[in-house]
Amino acid sequence: MNGFLVQQFTNTPSIDMVNWTLAIEILFYLCSAAMWPFLRRASSTALINFAVIVLALLNWWPASWDIPVSYEQTVYTWGSIKYELMMVSFIFIGTLFNFKMREQISTGRMIGSVSAIFVAFLMMWQKTPFADQFWRGTINYGYALIVFSVCFYFRRKFRPSKILDFFADISYPLYLVHAVCGYAVIRFLMEHRFSSSAAMVVAFCVAVVVAYVLHVTIEIPTSSLIKKREKPETLKENVA
Repeated sequence: MNGFLVQQFTNTPSIDMVNWTLAIEILFYLCSAAMWPFLRRASSTALINFAVIVLALLNWWPASWDIPVSYEQTVYTWGSIKYELMMVSFIFIGTLFNFKMREQISTGRMIGSVSAIFVAFLMMWQKTPFADQFWRGTINYGYALIVFSVCFYFRRKFRPSKILDFFADISYPLYLVHAVCGYAVIRFLMEHRFSSSAAMVVAFCVAVVVAYVLHVTIEIPTSSLIKKREKPETLKENVA
């Protein structure tokens, strides 16, 4: 269940504290594919409409849908789809920044659209299983949005840095492997009389090495393959 990222639908305990976000990411890809005609036209209205539809769905959501259903030896529940759709709405804020970066929408439209989706996001939160974490959760997401916005505004001020660029390159695979890999290494070393600090340093180094190997053997070849399949005008647009 964890391997196919469906553990949240089967009441299966998670073995990895980051894989719940991967399930949301896959849902984001599916929603993006369904909305591709609108995304190609950089339609900020379509993204706002998506958030409004999700908000309406969460308000209409029947309580009976939150009741787990048993089939044979597996218990199924659909409650997690509520917060997953909410998070997809939040991710689409990043798509709006992408539209602006490509100069496909104006600054005013971006600010208005981001504000509208974030307000809808706040309203959705109360309708999810995380309702009791409203203030703690939404403050963090608001803080993240502010930090990202400031960095986006000053993006031309950033200069190359070998160390930061290296960790930027491996950031995604490092995000994927640091948890389970790191926990396993730390536990193994501490059982063999390593101090907690030493075990943490070794685990960090192992996670970085594994992430770099994944970056070189999977990420770079896959990215190159996709770029070869893109049309020349698309490549020109990406470079711009």
